[in-house]
Amino acid sequence: MAYAGSGSSGFVFFGGEESGLDTGSTTVFKTNTNSWYSSAASKQPKSRIGATMTNTCPETLPSGVVMFGGQSNDVPFADLWFYNITNDKWTEVHYDKTVSPPALSGAGLAAQLAFNSTDRKS
Repeated sequence: MAYAGSGSSGFVFFGGEESGLDTGSTTVFKTNTNSWYSSAASKQPKSRIGATMTNTCPETLPSGVVMFGGQSNDVPFADLWFYNITNDKWTEVHYDKTVSPPALSGAGLAAQLAFNSTDRKS
């Protein structure tokens, strides 16, 4: 679960376990209407538990969340996804996996609200 702020604010829930089975559903609680809805996105991440999610940085991405990893049937994932809460769309983010974290489940993830390349420490 992660909070997607600004414009179309809400809490985004993905995956989990129901009756012993990993789920792959996206459910959103819209804070401006105090209502729930299930995503109708045609493309979604694979079912999983233990994924880590955080909100996006509004300066660089639309209102939404990013999700990394998780596992299904004890097989960990190393995939990265972006969910745009405004248009109800999941997009897989392709990246150089030689410099990424390994496949993880239950890891922590936090958003940095602003990033400048001079912030990097050598």
